[in-house]
Amino acid sequence: MTKKIAVINDLSGFGRCSLVAAISVLSSMGTSAYPLPTAVLTAQTGYDSYYCDDYTDKMDIYIKEWQKLNASFDGIYAGFLANEAQVDKILDFLSVFKRKDTFFLVDPI
Repeated sequence: MTKKIAVINDLSGFGRCSLVAAISVLSSMGTSAYPLPTAVLTAQTGYDSYYCDDYTDKMDIYIKEWQKLNASFDGIYAGFLANEAQVDKILDFLSVFKRKDTFFLVDPI
């Protein structure tokens, strides 16, 4: 059975990082990645200029909709957070989806 990984991270237009990299790597490992975007950026934050569309207000929608689907995950990976409030959103996500055997990884970006 294919392992399912929730990937909580940003989506950057320019730059090989975040959801772009995580989805590719996880797919090549034979797992299924389920992205929950924290923000959509025109470019990663390492560029001199970028626009960040904060998705804090949309994170609860993902949690509620995935609950309706009875989603479960073998792993949860959290990366870039657009603001401090998203820490609480991650904790909410964990309270709903993290089981005893769910692997949880935090990228200290």
